[in-house]
Amino acid sequence: MMQNSLFYDYYALIDSCSFLKKYDALFRAFDLVYDQPDFPEVGRRGYRRSAFFKALIYKQSAHIKCISDLVRDLESRPILAEMCGFNAGRIPDASRFSRFLTDTNNSEIETFFHASGNSSGSTVRKWPHLSRRRRI
Repeated sequence: MMQNSLFYDYYALIDSCSFLKKYDALFRAFDLVYDQPDFPEVGRRGYRRSAFFKALIYKQSAHIKCISDLVRDLESRPILAEMCGFNAGRIPDASRFSRFLTDTNNSEIETFFHASGNSSGSTVRKWPHLSRRRRI
């Protein structure tokens, strides 16, 4: 469950901005199709897997070219980072995203991206091939 900020009305911000409404719809659709555990059964909890997936959906939808640009963008838009599932001010660095991509099958990313896009009724572009060498 997401903890909303004490300094702003989370839902009023989303309702007042079409940019945020778009991603709210995409992320809600993703939540409908995501059925995996967010944390490993043992070990450190770290960041939610769903937050990484949502951030990658945002990266693709916003045409952000590399992971380091994604991290900078999330740091500059704390409400969007919170919508993804990260705590504001506690966004993973580019190396964590790269590790997540290395540990996750491309087909799994494509499946969630397309399923969430189709569920929200938006047009979704094909997810580009994610090679072992990623731009950071």
